This record gives sequence, structure tokens and C-alpha cells, in this order.
Amino acid sequence: MRLPDARSDMSQAGRVGRYGEVASALALRSDRQLAASLEHAQVMGSGIGGSSVLLDVAGVPVFAKRVLLTDVERHAGNVMSTANLFGVPAFCQYGLVEVGGPARRNDYIRACAAGAEPAGAPPAAAAVIRRYAPVAAAMNDFYWDLFGVDRATPYPGEKVERALSALR
Repeated sequence: MRLPDARSDMSQAGRVGRYGEVASALALRSDRQLAASLEHAQVMGSGIGGSSVLLDVAGVPVFAKRVLLTDVERHAGNVMSTANLFGVPAFCQYGLVEVGGPARRNDYIRACAAGAEPAGAPPAAAAVIRRYAPVAAAMNDFYWDLFGVDRATPYPGEKVERALSALR
């Protein structure tokens, strides 16, 4: 699967429209169809947290992470549950800055790296975001270029090292 230039339509309207198409296509799939999609997706890598895959949804390349469920999550009473089974603080849960998806997250992190206050984050989380935003921004730039522009994009070692040295 060839990845399109991720920066070709970075307008909010374009991102929201594409998101709607993908969300609708996924909503129409059964659990079995979703499982089959993941099973046949291109594996990008794997690690301690599961494997990452790239699949095609309505003609749009979609990155997904296959995460293994814990015994607690597999317990019959918890199947399909959206309950906070592990007592994770609300601000740590998925969705803290998800409005608008990855492009919005990227904008958010870049703004924080440039000195903006982390909006919507509690003080402890805001402190972590402020501290690590420059490193995250450097890695985000690399990610967008690698997956959206050219798979031969060189790793930005010097830029990341400068950002990390500020942490020391």
C-alpha cells in the first residue's frame, strides 16, 4: 500500500471529511470483519505493547495498534465494557487532546514545544507535556515526513539530541 502525502490536504475540513469517511466505513464492519481487516493488514512492527499495522479503510491508509487484552479485560463480565477497569485517572485516558486527530495532536505538541501552555491538561500532566514537547515535536516531524512524504526520510538524530540535551 502506498502512503499518500500526509500534508496534501491538511485543512481541518479535509481532515474532518476523511475522518468521517473512515469512521463510517469502520462502523459498518462487524467484529469479525474488523478482526479480518487487522489480520490481513500490513504489519509495521511489534513490541512489548503489541503490533502496529497499516490497513486500508475506504481507500485511506489507517495505522492501528493491536494490543493484547489482560485477563481482567477478557473476564466474561468485562467483555465489550468501556468501564475504567484499572482506575486510570481521566486525564490519562485516550481523548485528552484527540479532537481533530493526529494532525491536531501534532499542532498541539508543536505549540507546547514553542512555549504555549498545555490547554486542558491538569498541572502535573501539563508539566510533563511542557518538559517533553520539544522531543515529541522533533519525533512528530520525523513521523509525518517518514510516513507522509518519503519512507527514506533520515532520522533527525541531531535535532532529537538537542531536544534531549535540554532535559538534562
